[in-house]
Amino acid sequence: MENGGKMREREILEGLLSGNKEGITTFLKEYGKIIRKAVNSVGIIDPAYTLEELYWIAIEHFFQNKKEIIGKFEGKSRFSTYLYVVLFRFVLKVQNGRRNLDATKLTFDISESIRKIESLFRKEDKVALLKAISRLASDDQIFIRMLYYENRSTTEIMNHFSWHSKNTVYSKKNKLNAKLKKLIRRLQQTKQ
Repeated sequence: MENGGKMREREILEGLLSGNKEGITTFLKEYGKIIRKAVNSVGIIDPAYTLEELYWIAIEHFFQNKKEIIGKFEGKSRFSTYLYVVLFRFVLKVQNGRRNLDATKLTFDISESIRKIESLFRKEDKVALLKAISRLASDDQIFIRMLYYENRSTTEIMNHFSWHSKNTVYSKKNKLNAKLKKLIRRLQQTKQ
């Protein structure tokens, strides 16, 4: 006999697949936060997207492929866990520009995604970028230098800062990229 949670999941998925507006609304109310959590967990790797844009890209991907995605759900976990993993992998692919790869075979290696920080910004933003970097804390400036200019490995950066996880490096990178983008926007606004 199924427990209440599994029955509720099945009802929501059946309602979604029926295509009626109520089914779609119920699905988004129940799983919208899971989709947002998957997007936020990946963070900003490619500055061409904001988190909000990635959220809507993930939703669009799910709705365009809902029959296939739901069809592959084997019920070995909660649907929310499955959905999180599927959309996390998809968003990671989008961020890394690898839309044509099979998400189940996707592996993330920071060395593939590292490129010079200047590639994150247009050429006319170079002066603003240098000013923005100069406004960062000294540890953040060292991190930027090691990661982008010296192309140091994740392990070297972890050892330098006495961190215990590669995820700390990824997180710091995403936070600093976002911070630099904000600083550059402010510098450009004051310039105008």
